[in-house]
Amino acid sequence: MVKRMNRPIEQASKLLLLILLSSFMLLATAQEFNDLSNDVQGVLQRFEGDWSSMDADRKTQMVAGAERWLQLDATERSAARSRFDDWQRMTPETRNRVTQQVRQFRDLSDTQRRQIRRAFENYQSLNTDQRRRLRELYQDMSAQQRRQLRQMLQDRQQRQIQR
Repeated sequence: MVKRMNRPIEQASKLLLLILLSSFMLLATAQEFNDLSNDVQGVLQRFEGDWSSMDADRKTQMVAGAERWLQLDATERSAARSRFDDWQRMTPETRNRVTQQVRQFRDLSDTQRRQIRRAFENYQSLNTDQRRRLRELYQDMSAQQRRQLRQMLQDRQQRQIQR
């Protein structure tokens, strides 16, 4: 009897908590630019004029990005600026391709992402001549040879995952 009474109370408590959290999220994302911390305002100051017309999701993303930025040290900020400059110089087609590749990478399993990172680190550890030679070998392959190489590497990857 006690268990039956606790269950509706527990469910109601969870619902109330969910409603309170949702309300808090709405208030947090619907804030005015002047309600942001001075540090976050400093990072986002060029968006102040557009802030009131932004939707809540965009504001949340902007604030989260500004807070991440504030956590970076000078070296990390310099690297981020450089990547952003690279992004700005890309054509829209290249940006779309890169965005698609990032999505595909995020959709991979943790194991697959680790393997790709490890392979990239191995590639980066090669000296300039070794990297150039590897690129040349790949570029000299026919489309069929490249497909066969990719298939062989995927098969090897699957065998490693199964171990």
